Amino acid sequence: MSTRRKAKEYMVTGKVDVRIGKRGIHSNVVKEIIKNLDKKGTVKIRFLKSAIYGKDLGDILSELMMKVSILDRSIKIADVRGRVIVLYKERKKNR
Repeated sequence: MSTRRKAKEYMVTGKVDVRIGKRGIHSNVVKEIIKNLDKKGTVKIRFLKSAIYGKDLGDILSELMMKVSILDRSIKIADVRGRVIVLYKERKKNR
């Protein structure tokens, strides 16, 4: 099973790993996301209503991906449903 497919399955069955609240996307949240990705390969993130109040979710997602991809370029979005997203870390292919 591919990494992306496992990440999409995690969207339905997994519990939320990181919750982003009114403080938004700060350095501690980014560190927690990276730590979970290194440990499990996928991370499920929920944006609370207070985090996106008056903002566009697309802008918030692009900000999150910009901050996370600075530390690791192999992180991709697997799925977005409402205020919940799943990120996964691409495996390196050994050929």
